[in-house]
Amino acid sequence: MILGAGRIARALVRQLLAREEYLRQRYTLTLPVAAVANSRYLAAGAPYLGVDELARIAGAGLESGKAAPPDRRARQIAYVTDLARSSPHRAIVVDLTASDGMAPVLLAALDAGFDVAVANKKPLSEDYDTFARLTAHPRGHIGYEATVGAGLPIIHALRALVDAGDELVDLTACLSGTLGYLCTEVEDGRPLSQVVPEARARGFTEPDPRDDLSGADVRRKALIVARTMNQHPELDDVPGMPMIPLEEGGVEEWLAGLGRHDVALAARVRSAREQGDVLRYVARILPGKCEVGLREVPRLSAVGRLRGTDNILTARTRFYGERPLVISGPGAGPDVTAAGVFGDLLRLAFIG
Repeated sequence: MILGAGRIARALVRQLLAREEYLRQRYTLTLPVAAVANSRYLAAGAPYLGVDELARIAGAGLESGKAAPPDRRARQIAYVTDLARSSPHRAIVVDLTASDGMAPVLLAALDAGFDVAVANKKPLSEDYDTFARLTAHPRGHIGYEATVGAGLPIIHALRALVDAGDELVDLTACLSGTLGYLCTEVEDGRPLSQVVPEARARGFTEPDPRDDLSGADVRRKALIVARTMNQHPELDDVPGMPMIPLEEGGVEEWLAGLGRHDVALAARVRSAREQGDVLRYVARILPGKCEVGLREVPRLSAVGRLRGTDNILTARTRFYGERPLVISGPGAGPDVTAAGVFGDLLRLAFIG
């Protein structure tokens, strides 16, 4: 059951359709889709959605089906419960929304004995008790690789180290392709007031770029990484400063006044360069400490060499003491994010 019908969900459906025959031949595995739901509709199969309907959803999203009631969360929970009673197979509920309030739906799926795969960061960045219930449920498993680095194997690698008895020493990561792009463009001498509107037009930022510049998304990702490494912080324990001071008001009005920050940011870039550093928006995680913000890092370090929209994580642990574990690559985009979810689906299918 796929919750969400946006770009990531459509990419996942395309991948499922394209790899159907391969999965059958390689693994004797089928992953039929029982339902797709968004904020307006629920399309359910009898028992599964057909290829033609899935192809329509992959192309245009979900534009028809049963209308979602005012309390669509309750409807989704009811559908999960009904599916548990009627289906002879173990189901996987996939949360590809960016919605608040999804934890009860996912917990209902796990309570029903289903598994869960998510790209939505919000359920896992609620209070620690909710994180623990989702990630250590006695009846089901969760895959959440795509919450942090899209398709990068960050969560799987860190979880494997923790399970093997490894311990965190120091972790530094750039986990926002948007902020990485802005940092490297400004580093190359372009004014932020020119780069942000251009990035917005190219779809690199949210419709309101302040949602990216605030660092809120990076705080959630850092929280999930810290918790995966056996830390127990709450979101309020993760301080974070926006990339620049963020004024309120309409988006267009704010963009028009963005030039007021150009001089100060350019001066900070020059100051960092004089010290052999560059500016990067990073998450830093130590035992008992987690923070995010714009920092000076050595130009020749792995993080300092990062360019464009790529993400990177460098982790020193008890096992990786002399040289850090480094994971780097594209950290955003619907296709790579869907591929991360696809990997979780395969792992969950084989566990089940």
